Amino acid sequence: MGSGGELLTDTVRAPKDDEERARFERALERGAGMSLERFIERITGEEPDEELVESIRAALQMHSESGEPADVRKLVENWLAWRIEMT
Repeated sequence: MGSGGELLTDTVRAPKDDEERARFERALERGAGMSLERFIERITGEEPDEELVESIRAALQMHSESGEPADVRKLVENWLAWRIEMT
């Protein structure tokens, strides 16, 4: 569990059906969940820049469209490693 008692996972996927999507949306309305920016910050320990957030958002969209789960931690770590290589 993360601080504040929330259960965190690094893997995300799109809802399987309308019922699961509705449960997900109700959970968000109750305050369960966090922004992508905050999730990335928990991984990196610093506030992410817009380029990182948008790159991860695009990767998550691709995974969602393919039906594959996405390991957000791995996506972030790979992106940061790529950025270091490019400098």
